[in-house]
Amino acid sequence: MIKLLGHSKFLFVILLLLKINTSFGQNSNRNLLIGKWQFEKFMPGDNASKISSEEAAMIRNANSKNKGVFMTFFADNKFKTEQKGGLSVNNSSGRYLLLNNHKVVIEKDTVELVQLDKTYLKMYMKGRPIAVFKRVSF
Repeated sequence: MIKLLGHSKFLFVILLLLKINTSFGQNSNRNLLIGKWQFEKFMPGDNASKISSEEAAMIRNANSKNKGVFMTFFADNKFKTEQKGGLSVNNSSGRYLLLNNHKVVIEKDTVELVQLDKTYLKMYMKGRPIAVFKRVSF
């Protein structure tokens, strides 16, 4: 569970989603999701051209704090996050649920998979930055 922007916990919410027990969805997305991903950065989501200097600073700070975070998705609908020497919230495990429409439900919130391919995983929730991960291995 990744600390984001001091008070906003976008990835924390994503990881809560991953605790849901059942999985259904497109096999191609499911197969692409499975593997180890390294956190690369947060980038502006909504109205990226209108981001304030304070928001930009918060994103830079969150990027720094989450450097070295890995997220692994397993075929049995489990996931693990790890960050050596990092925050305890960045070292956790649980379950995930992938929906048919390129979305993931996190309790009552919905996260959109902006990009999911062999190289990148980008997740977005309205009003939050986009979380960008790069594949390390399958």
